[in-house]
Amino acid sequence: MKVSHYSAERHITYTSEGRVDCLVTGPRTATLTAVITKVSAGGPPWAGKRLGFSVQDGGADQDRSDDRVGFSWEMVNLLPGGAAAPPEAEVGTCMAPAPYAPVTKGGYTVRHADPLPPPRN
Repeated sequence: MKVSHYSAERHITYTSEGRVDCLVTGPRTATLTAVITKVSAGGPPWAGKRLGFSVQDGGADQDRSDDRVGFSWEMVNLLPGGAAAPPEAEVGTCMAPAPYAPVTKGGYTVRHADPLPPPRN
């Protein structure tokens, strides 16, 4: 998995690569987690961390995307704290927030497959 994330605060785009350890789909939705293996120079200290990512496929893209994404860093997945800045919580496998952010460039296609029924004994 490869993710590019623009930080408006620092005016830089970070690129991270990771090993996907869980992927689940539903109709037009997907959630995955990956353990980050590489971060571009100047990027956040994500190497070795599991991050969560979700996608909502808004349908065929025509001039704009109706797709949305959610990610477990920066604005969500924070533990409640006192007056200090809240610490980030650990992300479990296949845990990601709902896809809350609109996709402004490009898009996603989710191909859902129902799981196989359990074997009969």
